[in-house]
Amino acid sequence: MNKVKLLLSASAAVAAFGLVACSDDSSSGPSEENLIESSDSIDEEAANGISSSFKSNSSSSEKSNKTTSSTAHDEKNNKSSSSNADNEKGNNSKTDNETDIELAVASTIAYYCISDSLKADSLIEAYKANGNFGKTNTNLADCAYRMSLDHMDRDCIMPSELERVHPENFYWQDFRKAFYKFWEDDFGVGLCNKDSMDVVKPNQDSLSSSPKYFVCTDRRVGYTSDINWVKASSLQVNTYGLVCDSADYRGITGYLDSALYVCDHGKWRTPMTVEIENGLCEEKIFGEVKQGNVFEYICDANEWKLNEIILTDSRDNKEYRTTYVAGHQWMMENFVTDTAKFLWDEITDDLCPEGWRIPTQDEWGTLFKAMQGLASNADTMKLISYAGHFNNWWTSTESGDSVYVANTYYAPMDYSQSMKFEYNSYGVSLTSKSTEYGKYIRCVKDE
Repeated sequence: MNKVKLLLSASAAVAAFGLVACSDDSSSGPSEENLIESSDSIDEEAANGISSSFKSNSSSSEKSNKTTSSTAHDEKNNKSSSSNADNEKGNNSKTDNETDIELAVASTIAYYCISDSLKADSLIEAYKANGNFGKTNTNLADCAYRMSLDHMDRDCIMPSELERVHPENFYWQDFRKAFYKFWEDDFGVGLCNKDSMDVVKPNQDSLSSSPKYFVCTDRRVGYTSDINWVKASSLQVNTYGLVCDSADYRGITGYLDSALYVCDHGKWRTPMTVEIENGLCEEKIFGEVKQGNVFEYICDANEWKLNEIILTDSRDNKEYRTTYVAGHQWMMENFVTDTAKFLWDEITDDLCPEGWRIPTQDEWGTLFKAMQGLASNADTMKLISYAGHFNNWWTSTESGDSVYVANTYYAPMDYSQSMKFEYNSYGVSLTSKSTEYGKYIRCVKDE
């Protein structure tokens, strides 16, 4: 068999599969941390404890497949001898093609994952003889799995390494299917297709460094992957197969990690901090207000809702949404309108509604820290807007001819950064009182 010819051009894969690449000549392989989905860890000992239930399901499926295969075999034996000869010829041709693809897969994996070419040659010969890589099979299955996933490079989706190095003398779909089958067989998860969407299965190779649990999905957050096995989250593993009706609002204790998971009217989710600290919002506590780790919440109709308090400015009857955060009651929106800006000379002591004032430098700093690094928290307070946009607010803290200004700059470079407030530039800085550029006003209750 001729040695496998590899494709080294990322641009070809990008053009063929419609992915967005940062550069056409990128040839460096992605790191493992970029390839495997992040999630809460699952205790390995506990995972082994429930593997039998997943294996039982797999065994039933295999038994059914064997029965189907046996029936098909009997039907085939009942056909005429001439038909058998034609079928045998066709099947032999198909088997030869599958064997060629299988060996090409083994060669691609060995040459990509093993830096020593002589050792790779030896492993390929072992594979030809035994149908696996022996003691190295687990490590190569882990490497092949990482090769099968696209990855993020700053703000670009990069093609998987498999797309970059697959042999040009095999059809892509056939080769990818055989390539996936190598690590799917090692992990014991089987085929991931539309019939197995959202199915969760354990990695049955106890020596594998790949995820302990997989979920079959085409909804890999932040990516455009095809249907594939990706790392299952603690939520997906602990709630797999459990019913959550649209009328249900209840909690369960995860059987793997003893954590709380919530059935919220038809959808399982992880609990809010206020639910962890104060329990679920049940009828007996309707109307109670509790403090979460960032915001204050009120129990309302089986749901902990952000405790929004409407402030009415008596001067013009304009209403503002406010909430308690970082030890103070803050406006959740800018004064007057979200786009209204003021020069320093326009600010007076009674600019804010009665009983309210402009926050100090320290109060703005405390608010930023209270956002807990989550962009969703900053978005709730309307501290960030679209990517690449600056926001500036006056503080009441003066220093000679200058005054402190609170700033945010939202510029995430990829999906993971867009979820985190610490990746945004924010803080408090000095600026001249005589600046010709206006700033927003946010008011805080004077308590």
